[in-house]
Order: sequence, then structure tokens, then C-alpha cells
Amino acid sequence: MDRWWHYGTARYFLGNAGTQTAALGFAGYNGGNKFEVEEYNGSSWSEVNNIPYSVRDLTGFGIQTAAVAAGGYSGTAVIATTANYDGTNWTSGGNMATARSALAGSGTQTAGLVSAGSSPPRTTATEEYDGSSWTTGGTLGSERDNASMAGVQTASLIFGGTTPSSPTSSNLTEAYDGTSWTVQSTLGTAKRGLQKAGLSTSALAAGGTNTPTTFATTENFNTAVASKTFTTS
Repeated sequence: MDRWWHYGTARYFLGNAGTQTAALGFAGYNGGNKFEVEEYNGSSWSEVNNIPYSVRDLTGFGIQTAAVAAGGYSGTAVIATTANYDGTNWTSGGNMATARSALAGSGTQTAGLVSAGSSPPRTTATEEYDGSSWTTGGTLGSERDNASMAGVQTASLIFGGTTPSSPTSSNLTEAYDGTSWTVQSTLGTAKRGLQKAGLSTSALAAGGTNTPTTFATTENFNTAVASKTFTTS
């Protein structure tokens, strides 16, 4: 029988990082911005040191012992703040050039990537992180926020979200090669707020919403087949 293990602090719009047996959840929102941080060991969650500031609509990437929290909404402003986690403590990282919330992130603590988000308005800005500072990357082809991104700094896939032409939800997909973005096969269903996993050549897009519908489906992106496709399961 499947078991569900709950956060100690209920919340949404949080950041996350890690793997199935070593995950990290941080910040978020529930009646107000949160700064609580919890670690997951594959069977239960435990509270650890808080992130130094309360924030929601941020992104996270990396692993449980070397994670990054970037951007978000402080409750009064969109921020460019970055924080690094070493498995015990949080320390300040360099600020992004573009403050944004509802952004997408991927990669590792010393080779990270963020793109999209809302400054406002929605942005195409991409930035690469080396563990302490950010540099400008290739411009995303479409302005969007609330998208998801899987992969590493030099090979990532961004999909879904909302765009000016699809303000409810989009199915647009783009791939990053470390320099520039190129359009890929679209999601089978337009949606935003998805969860993601995998690499740019083999990614999963799970859940999401396109108001008023909330989805339980998972789509797979695979470049091992003759053409790049998302398939629904």
C-alpha cells in the first residue's frame, strides 16, 4: 500500500531540490510567506535550519546537501536574492541580475540555470550560476512564467507555464544547450505549475493546471525516438 508522508509545515509555492531519498523543501506560502525548511529521507520529513528570509514563488535546484534557492516574492516585492544550502546552514549567494518570481530552475549548486518568471512583466531572461555569482545566458524564445525546467546548466528543457499569447496555460517547450534556446515538440496538453524530473533528453512533466482543470497525467519527453515528442501516460 502506498504511504503519504506529510510536511511538518503545510504550504505551497515552495522551492525544492534533491532526490527521492534525499529531498529538500523550503519557504512557500500558507496564509503568509514561510521560511521553514524540511529534509526528506525517503520515508519521513524533518525540520532543519530555516532559510534566512520568508519567500514564495521561488525556484530551487541542486541536491539536499548542496542546494540553491533563487528569486521569488517577498510579500512586498519580487526579489533577486539567492541562498546556498550546505546540508546544515544557509548562506547568501550573489543576486540575480533580473529579480523575478514564478521562475524555473535546474542544475547544480555550482552549475545552475534559471529562466523565465515574472518581474513583472513576464521575462525571457536566462542566467547561469557558478555557486557565487550569476552571468547572462541565452534569451528564452518566449516570455513565460509558472513554467517547469529539467536538466543541467548546459542541457535543460523548459515547458508549460503562461505566456502573453496563452495567459491561462501554454504547451510551449524549448531546449537550452548552454548557449541558446531552440523550440521543441510541445506538451500534449497546455498547463502550468507542473512538477518536473529528468534530463533535457528524457524528462517528465507531471500534474499541472489549466483553469479550471487540474491534471493527474504525466507526459514523457524523449529524444531517443525518431522525433522529439511528449507522450502522455
